[in-house]
Amino acid sequence: MALTVKDFAKTLKISDSALLERMQNAGLSHSKNTDEVTAADKQALLKSLKSAKAPSKSITSGSGVTVTSKGKTTKENEAVKSYSDNIEAKRAAASEQLKEQQRKREENLKEAARLKKKRPKRKKSLDKLTKKSLLSK
Repeated sequence: MALTVKDFAKTLKISDSALLERMQNAGLSHSKNTDEVTAADKQALLKSLKSAKAPSKSITSGSGVTVTSKGKTTKENEAVKSYSDNIEAKRAAASEQLKEQQRKREENLKEAARLKKKRPKRKKSLDKLTKKSLLSK
């Protein structure tokens, strides 16, 4: 039993007319629900659908090398962040964190120095004074 357009549409969960339209756009000669669909037809349809979704751009250099870009296209007024922009943002954030940590360390050191200066000198303990007085006698 051969696969028909109607069966293939049912498998894809789309209407028969929508599948026929897509197949005709792909350059296939199917016009009825009862026409057979071969593996080659499926591949041609898939290739057509993929190329319709992701338009490709080709650039050829002077040396004859051709580079083809396939994928998402962006609108001109959309803000696009590149990889390097992301790295720069991370570096800036890390730099700010380091500056803040350094400022806190400096404040702690100043506070420790201020407290050390305020600390009164300890008086000699009573035991040491009595020992000295006993020895001097």
